[in-house]
Amino acid sequence: WLLLKENNDGKEWLDLGSIKKINKNEISVLSKYFQNPSEEKVKGETNLYVMRINCDNREYKDISVNGIPSFKAKWETSNDDELIDVVIDKSCSEVNK
Repeated sequence: WLLLKENNDGKEWLDLGSIKKINKNEISVLSKYFQNPSEEKVKGETNLYVMRINCDNREYKDISVNGIPSFKAKWETSNDDELIDVVIDKSCSEVNK
């Protein structure tokens, strides 16, 4: 696991060995997110995501969360979430090496 970024919300990791090219502009990756402790989640929370990323238009969808498939996942932008942005940037740069 490569720690990509840490901020007030939490930490984001990427499994570099999980990056797979699906077609010319789409990839899938495994990422891990630790949500910092808060009033609702005193101990914080860690989740594993299989993300499908479109590198051309910088959209993603979580196709699996903690091993549970998300069949109705819809494409979305990061909405300026820097932890999602860093996953998209690093994953797309790795696949295009």
